[in-house]
Amino acid sequence: MGVSLLPKSAGVKTLSYTITMPPQLVERMKQAPKGVGGWQSLMTDLQSQVEGTQLEVSQTLLAKMIPMATNYGAGGYQGVIRWILCLLLAQHTDALIGVPQTLTTEHGPKTAGKAVA
Repeated sequence: MGVSLLPKSAGVKTLSYTITMPPQLVERMKQAPKGVGGWQSLMTDLQSQVEGTQLEVSQTLLAKMIPMATNYGAGGYQGVIRWILCLLLAQHTDALIGVPQTLTTEHGPKTAGKAVA
């Protein structure tokens, strides 16, 4: 688990994040997408980045995931994408928003030892 810099073919580096998925999400990621379209394409792209319980999320995938997670209603793929985004934020809080992970708990951020609502 961590942040890695992966070289692009043009020599430009792109940021990517590795997240550890819980068993339920690992099982969901093993299911083949049904149908053809944007959601199915995104799920196929994400599935290609899974190795065991690890998922590598590149900037490109992240850029595709955010609008799909925020511009659509509830559904199977939406829930999976939102779950991945939540894990990404929880596991890479400092890199993404500048709050050290030591100031977060399993149930949310805390300050001075007290949970913040």
